[in-house]
Amino acid sequence: ALLAAMAEHDAAAVLTRFAQQEDEPIARSTLELFMSIYGAFAGNLALAALPHGGLYVAGGIAAKISAAMQQGVFLRSFLGKGRFSELLRSMPVHIVLNEQIGLLGAAACARKDG
Repeated sequence: ALLAAMAEHDAAAVLTRFAQQEDEPIARSTLELFMSIYGAFAGNLALAALPHGGLYVAGGIAAKISAAMQQGVFLRSFLGKGRFSELLRSMPVHIVLNEQIGLLGAAACARKDG
């Protein structure tokens, strides 16, 4: 069923849906691997930027998998930075649910500069 659905529709969207709503181990494992990599990279960016007000994860992917991101794999990978884990633990992580936030920000900049 997974492969058939992926052949007919957007593969990433189908994979995410099957991982969250169906009993599909391959889809679930794929989503967990993605969230692990996503969390580790977000942690690296947070250490580079030190956003003391918190890290805002935005974009279509985050909004679509926000429930899965809050279940542990993402945060474990985000915090898994050895001696810097406590520093990261002090930074709140916010998931922006508005998938259009990038366009809204660009429009605000265009209005400001224009």
